[in-house]
Amino acid sequence: MNLLLYGVIALAILGTLGGIGYKIREAGADSVRVEWAEANAAAQKQAEADRQRQDALRQAQDKEATRRLANEKKRSGVLMASLEAHIRVAGRSAQCPIPDSLRDDWNSSNAGPEGAGTGTVPPAGRAATRPD
Repeated sequence: MNLLLYGVIALAILGTLGGIGYKIREAGADSVRVEWAEANAAAQKQAEADRQRQDALRQAQDKEATRRLANEKKRSGVLMASLEAHIRVAGRSAQCPIPDSLRDDWNSSNAGPEGAGTGTVPPAGRAATRPD
């Protein structure tokens, strides 16, 4: 009878130790889940910050492109007005050399911020060079 009692007590102790071990493993798994959740939250926060930074850069680039387009549109309007005025003055003659004022207007509208763009026309008597 004592042997049976010791066996039941040993079985109860083993069951208790197994339950404790199971809870410890569960707690470890829970801590891993918590770490994963924290890592996922940090990665999502970083991805959101990157997306916002890219959106801000894209908006700045769009704003710059819009500003440049408006400047080019203004220059084009000035050039077209000058060209129309020169055409009216020149009439419909077959030989219509480019007057210096038209060349200067063309060059000033196409010079760009550095002062000498690829669309400039050389003064009379000088050969035009093509950038290659």
